[in-house]
Amino acid sequence: ARCERLVQSIHRYAPYTPDVPYVVNTGAAIDGNLRCVIDDTVQALKTLAPIASDHGVTLSLEPLNPTSINTETAIWTLDQAMDIIEDVGHPALGLCLDIWNIWQQPNLEQALARAIPHTNVLQVSDWRMPRSSGDRLIPGDGEIPLGFLLHRIHSLGFSGACTVEIFSSDVPDSLYKQDLNEVIKRSRHGLEKAWQQF
Repeated sequence: ARCERLVQSIHRYAPYTPDVPYVVNTGAAIDGNLRCVIDDTVQALKTLAPIASDHGVTLSLEPLNPTSINTETAIWTLDQAMDIIEDVGHPALGLCLDIWNIWQQPNLEQALARAIPHTNVLQVSDWRMPRSSGDRLIPGDGEIPLGFLLHRIHSLGFSGACTVEIFSSDVPDSLYKQDLNEVIKRSRHGLEKAWQQF
């Protein structure tokens, strides 16, 4: 069903979104069977990547934070995502690198060196210990060493767009309830400050 909906979205929106990467993830593992979900994901992406390519768009596989295991994803590291991307072996499939999701993974610099040549989406927000499934911060307001990571990602060859992606729900200080124009301004300022201070 997920694949069918993605194909419908590609057919509907690709004429208006040339070269845009469509972000996908594995979905949750039924009964904790990670192996099955990963195998199914590889097979699905082998079918979906040529469809995306034929319509002038790409796909971008996103590993999610371990907090999402068995609810949204079966992969939580860049290396796990890269294994799938390499198994699929199609140029229309790249990587969505969301710093919030991967900043705590072991051997991050080594993983980034492998992943950056395949990265077609970069997403940024900041971390505090989550109090809900949607509890991210404005860049610069949390614990992630954003300046270091942004410079490292750039030095490895990524020069695409850097997108702020903030989820902020089911928390008393939700950013969604604040002036969103100010949230956007603060996010841009936080990114610029992180870049300049490193």
